[in-house]
Amino acid sequence: MCPTIMGMSETTVPKSGEFDDGRFWFSRRGNVLTIGLTNHGIDALGDLEGMDLPEEGDHFDAGDEILTIEGNLANADITLPSRGLVTAVNPATADLSSISDDPLEEGWLLKFQVEDLESLVEIAEPADSDDDADEDESESD
Repeated sequence: MCPTIMGMSETTVPKSGEFDDGRFWFSRRGNVLTIGLTNHGIDALGDLEGMDLPEEGDHFDAGDEILTIEGNLANADITLPSRGLVTAVNPATADLSSISDDPLEEGWLLKFQVEDLESLVEIAEPADSDDDADEDESESD
């Protein structure tokens, strides 16, 4: 059962964006995020060599690593600032080349049902912004 999100405007919570210095993207429908690698993330990792994916139904606490991707140049871990549940894992990711070939569509990694939508405001970087002014400074606590 999903907790009710109260006292929050739907417009303050991003529908899509990037996080982890632009290496990952997300799109949101309700409280379910679809998460994948960006082209920038693939460039930073190099050739994908392995991935440690969660299973559908796995529950995670805020700050837990939910996914690890290994590349020949670097590795990347996904952590999110909210508790939640993995609702789907893309079966196409068994073939790592499917991620590199089409990371923004067919190469999505997983779907994650977040319990605290407001936490997304903390991690989201605007997807359409090229501004260098996007600092990790926030006026809210």
